Amino acid sequence: MIQIKNITKKYQDEVGNNVALENISFNLPSKGMVFVVGKSGCGKTTLLNILGGLDSFTSGDIIINGQKMSSLSVKELEDYRNHTVGFVFQDFCLIDRLSVKDNIKLSMEFQNSKEKVDYDGLLNKIGLRGFGKRKPKQLSAGQKQRVAIARAIVKNPSLILADEPTGNVDAKTSSQILDLLKDISKEKLVVVISHNLDEAYNYADRIIEMSDGKVVSDKSLNKNQIDEFYIDESKAILPGNGQINEEQLNILNETINKSNGDFLLLQSEEKFINKEFDEESDNIQLKKVKMSNKAKIKYSTFFLKKKLLFNIFIVLLLTFVSSVFSLVQTLGFSNFNEEFSRMSYEEGYKELQIHKVGDSNSYHSAIDEDVVNLLAEKHNVNQEFAYNITISLRTPEKFHIPYGVFVPSYTSISDGYIAESSGVVCTNTENLEKRFGAVEVLSGEIKEDGIGVVITDYFADCIINYLDEFSTYEDITSGKRINNTVPVDAIIKTDIYERYSKQINNYTKYGKKDNAFLNNIMSTYTYLFTLNENYKQDYKDYFYGCEDSVYIFSRRADLIGENAEYSAVYGAGMFDNSLNGNEIKLSYTYYNTLFKTKFSSNNMKDFVPTKVTLKLVDTKSNNYIDQEFLVVDLFSRKSTYDVFRISYDYYQEVMDNNVYSYVVAFFTDYSKENQANIYDFVSELYNQDSKYVHRFSDFNLMYRTLELFEIFKHVFGFLSYILAFAIIMIIILNSNAAIKQNVYEIGLMKALGAKTKDLVVIFALQMIVISLCVCVCLYSFSQLVTYVADIILQKGIMAYIGNSSLTIDFKTVIFNVLFFIINVAVITLGTVLSVIVPIVAIRKIKPLKIIKTRN
Repeated sequence: MIQIKNITKKYQDEVGNNVALENISFNLPSKGMVFVVGKSGCGKTTLLNILGGLDSFTSGDIIINGQKMSSLSVKELEDYRNHTVGFVFQDFCLIDRLSVKDNIKLSMEFQNSKEKVDYDGLLNKIGLRGFGKRKPKQLSAGQKQRVAIARAIVKNPSLILADEPTGNVDAKTSSQILDLLKDISKEKLVVVISHNLDEAYNYADRIIEMSDGKVVSDKSLNKNQIDEFYIDESKAILPGNGQINEEQLNILNETINKSNGDFLLLQSEEKFINKEFDEESDNIQLKKVKMSNKAKIKYSTFFLKKKLLFNIFIVLLLTFVSSVFSLVQTLGFSNFNEEFSRMSYEEGYKELQIHKVGDSNSYHSAIDEDVVNLLAEKHNVNQEFAYNITISLRTPEKFHIPYGVFVPSYTSISDGYIAESSGVVCTNTENLEKRFGAVEVLSGEIKEDGIGVVITDYFADCIINYLDEFSTYEDITSGKRINNTVPVDAIIKTDIYERYSKQINNYTKYGKKDNAFLNNIMSTYTYLFTLNENYKQDYKDYFYGCEDSVYIFSRRADLIGENAEYSAVYGAGMFDNSLNGNEIKLSYTYYNTLFKTKFSSNNMKDFVPTKVTLKLVDTKSNNYIDQEFLVVDLFSRKSTYDVFRISYDYYQEVMDNNVYSYVVAFFTDYSKENQANIYDFVSELYNQDSKYVHRFSDFNLMYRTLELFEIFKHVFGFLSYILAFAIIMIIILNSNAAIKQNVYEIGLMKALGAKTKDLVVIFALQMIVISLCVCVCLYSFSQLVTYVADIILQKGIMAYIGNSSLTIDFKTVIFNVLFFIINVAVITLGTVLSVIVPIVAIRKIKPLKIIKTRN
């Protein structure tokens, strides 16, 4: 039984206080059909909404099963609407994107009921057999109202509230709907709001009439009333409503005329009479309910699909912004010194290894000897001497000078084997043990004199792979010179196949290039080692007497000390039949470097032949010879060492005098003023316990790169904070948009008893799914953005440095898992914060407002 005691409802409007209900009191039974009638604006719908827990009241109370409605919490009111009340709204309030069957199931899913429901049987009962898969748009108004009724009764509520259930249907359908509700009222309490007195008179068990917010009449069905027109020979009984039709009137007149004057005309009692409510009634049970996790996932998916394209756009937008965020973090917070170390060694030396450059090649940039000595003294390390005597395992191209040494190339690798050695390192047993552990000789004998070298097992395998005349280690250490360069005294065992089996297999199977791996093996496993302290002189003495070999003298080493203010670059020359005598052609790059010009193939304006004095090296006397040349033209070089063109006549003259020409007048960026910076930078690496690299490979390029990044580091750092904030705001705004796009559905679900907590979980799951999709896409997309940015930055750096003879063989930007994790953390934070939006927004959504708007 429900007791309504002195309910008053006031609300504020533009005029002032308006009384919707005033001191209303009555009781309701546990079953039967109660009509609340009255003109529009009399307060009947307000009463219905208060009774259903959709609206509040100003004073008074409603008592349900001994509990005051005013004392119920928000959650308890949600339980009340969910389990106790079934709503049948005037405008049906169905969810268009759900099928008929799913609209009906909605009520049960909010309850997490394990009761099995025969939905097909229920559809048959309401006259909609076979309509389960149809959408509301495919139904007539009457059919929609039947679905609304089915949704209300399927959860077996104690109270069904119907607001103008026949207001939008025709007379025939109205009768069918009222017949259905009347049948339900035999077991349940059905309260119907209506302005149609005829419907109330024909179907009600009780009629409560309202006017101006008050109950003006409360009549119940008179059980003694005869509501039929009855006539016999002596009397006639009129219906309780006093209404008869024309046919009945004719019969009555005819009967009266035939009577002898003794005819009684009686009025039956009224159908509805005022009487005290004394019907025994069961208590209406209140029950706690909870939505199932399966249903939460279902409706989270439902809302995701509703705006699928929009959600896909949000995922792509967040993925892109997050990828840029990872990139900006890399540029703003990465320690590029670590990348410098990684480029050369995955593990690095435990001690600082410094090469004092004797004869440097492209992997050893000449550093002032004073700097080397200072570093060695400060850090108490051993010095090694590097010479550019290199073995090539390929067939050399036939330039005008027969090569005895070759410049190695990072790309010269196939099937996991490198095609060139990296020069000779004059070392000692202690340093060899630092590199490879205990020295184990696999073939031959390590000597401390002569020009023979010690090689690693890996480079021995490279020799066997490339050169057919060598098939075993013993063949290699037999004393034969490798490609007319140097003999191999011994082969030592290393750990390369344990450390780099994966990279070698990648080359063998897939041809996959790895610059870090290449740098590592070029820096350690492809060096030629000697314990001969006089190796340089012994090597030159040996080759002076060899007719089939030519020693190409150092391009930098002998300038240290004598000309320490600069380092020089030498170049290979080629014949040009158009030249005579001492005429030469220089490459644009080196001419522009020397004379600070900007000539190119498209811009030769103002060029005039220029005399230059170049230094030549007499390999017998080991002296420099100054020789004047006339630069008559410029050309675009084909390779790094393609520096000049020379006449054949001059070449013959040089050959006759055993003098070989080098361009040594072109300066690199290794100027005297940079030596202090290099010293400080190397010392800083060591002090930070970094994995310092003994190679000074393209050191200036790396130094300039770091310098370039340092300029923008703080800008990128600040930008990363902005992007992190942007990611969080996008997630939060998307959460807010998800609520706004579904206000009607949320309001309806709340009216049907869905708990705010469950609806928050539904939309939180939606945000979690979107965030997970972003994280999955982000991993691959970040690597793509990093790759593209690396290419762009490398080109930008080369333009900034302005030295086209250098190439970047390290990555300027690398994908950093740490920054990816930070990115995921930011997305997670945004997702957590976004949950606050549905908590606040869903609480603000008033079901009554949604229903009124729809009606």
